[in-house]
Amino acid sequence: LDPARLPPVTAAAARLARATVARPALHVRTAILLGGQQAKGDIRTMVALAPDKVVFAHGAWFATDGAARLRDAFAWM
Repeated sequence: LDPARLPPVTAAAARLARATVARPALHVRTAILLGGQQAKGDIRTMVALAPDKVVFAHGAWFATDGAARLRDAFAWM
């Protein structure tokens, strides 16, 4: 989510949830972390596929450098 492109109340909620451009919101990160090693392995597998294009739910899609975008999005892991 890009808070700059959202209505004020929605933007405030996105910032509160730490949902930013190409980053999962706090509640999503918590769910992924609770998935433990399985989740980490799945993310490594996605990056290893070296996609060129990536679509993030409720956000922009990236037409190039998909693997780099995935690495950036999940760097917090």
